[in-house]
Amino acid sequence: MTEISSYSNVELIQKPKAEEEIAVAAASILARSERDKIIEDLSNEFSCDLKSLTPTKVLSLPFAKEIAKLSYIQK
Repeated sequence: MTEISSYSNVELIQKPKAEEEIAVAAASILARSERDKIIEDLSNEFSCDLKSLTPTKVLSLPFAKEIAKLSYIQK
């Protein structure tokens, strides 16, 4: 993956409440929609409602490594 800093013609702007900008709000909506679709597809694939899982439940699943970054939820 190429880092954004390697592009000399790209200006990176960070600002609070960026969703007030229409393009940022639209990108956020599209990203959320895609994430929800992926979660739904994985829920169907594993026959498990992934949206309802707690971190403890995720760790107990045999397919946990396939659906979660375990280093973020392990004790």
